[in-house]
Amino acid sequence: AKYNLSREYNNLKRQTNKESKKPGLYKDNYMSFFHAKELEEHSRKVMGVFYDVPGLRHKMILQQLSKIYKNCKIEQTIILGAGLDTTAVRKRKWFPEESSKVYELDMPEVMEAKQEIYNAKIGKDNIPKNIHYIACNYLKENFIERLQMVGLDLNKPTCFIWEGNVYYLKETQIIEVLGNIKNKFKNTYVVLDAPINPIVLTENLEAMIENFKKMNAPWFLDNEKISEMANKIGFDKIEQWVINDAIKEYTNKYDIAIEPNEDLEQVAIYTLHC
Repeated sequence: AKYNLSREYNNLKRQTNKESKKPGLYKDNYMSFFHAKELEEHSRKVMGVFYDVPGLRHKMILQQLSKIYKNCKIEQTIILGAGLDTTAVRKRKWFPEESSKVYELDMPEVMEAKQEIYNAKIGKDNIPKNIHYIACNYLKENFIERLQMVGLDLNKPTCFIWEGNVYYLKETQIIEVLGNIKNKFKNTYVVLDAPINPIVLTENLEAMIENFKKMNAPWFLDNEKISEMANKIGFDKIEQWVINDAIKEYTNKYDIAIEPNEDLEQVAIYTLHC
């Protein structure tokens, strides 16, 4: 199966430096199924000094999700634009098979390739039976109806994981997705990340941002933009963290190469509730 990994380098974590006594940001034994050494090298070239940022972003999202799954009885998890995210198979304690379901949504070629690789690497029988891979363009299709067709219950406590997607969307699309969630679901959390504020740009990143502009994608949003959108839509709980929060918390614990810097305030993590 053919699939495009061009956006998936954002899911790559920084590998633990063998000379360092500090652990990596998190352990992911599944990601190696999907990326080649050449892709990791490309990521370092494109991201430059910001290579650690995607890993920090994911670590922050995991931290917020951990709080939600610890304190709330989440029965349904929906991963929008799941790509090659491995959370569903990696964090199985969050998704007990007997009491919860996980729905991963992405383009047909991505979902097909992901399942093929999982089947080959870990075996079909070892993939949790409560994970459902849904081939769906959630921006163009009624993804909620699609999910209801395979067992989604709008009244059950639900958590949406929406990582690494907003960068590629128009503001109107962000509002539409959040609005659909708020209007259809009850007792639901949404954990997402969004780009905020200017950063120091490498030549490759400048070219990337120009490509996003041609697609009318925002790349950078005002610091309070997501919060303003969520407020207007009617979410009753909005929390925000920025990358510098993670750097300050993790720099002495984990093997990361960057230090707190105002220029790195370009990614924010949000937890919304309705």
